[in-house]
Amino acid sequence: PEEQFALLEGNLKLIWGPSSGRIQLFDLARDGGERQDLAETRPDAVQTLLRELQRLEQEARSPRPSQQLAPSALDLEQLHSLGYAH
Repeated sequence: PEEQFALLEGNLKLIWGPSSGRIQLFDLARDGGERQDLAETRPDAVQTLLRELQRLEQEARSPRPSQQLAPSALDLEQLHSLGYAH
């Protein structure tokens, strides 16, 4: 099976298969069963959502720094107030 990625923004759901280049767009408010592909009739939405999905996919695959950032004083204060930090 092909690897696919999806992005939800409002009522719109974009599905992208990078290997095949297949792109599908659905309006979940009107078509919760994802039967009517709107990719050809909504090219502006496809372009915007695909750009964001590709950015997120690239970000997820990029190496992350091995060092952890220390929590800020505000973070520690909020954690302490919730009983998680002492």
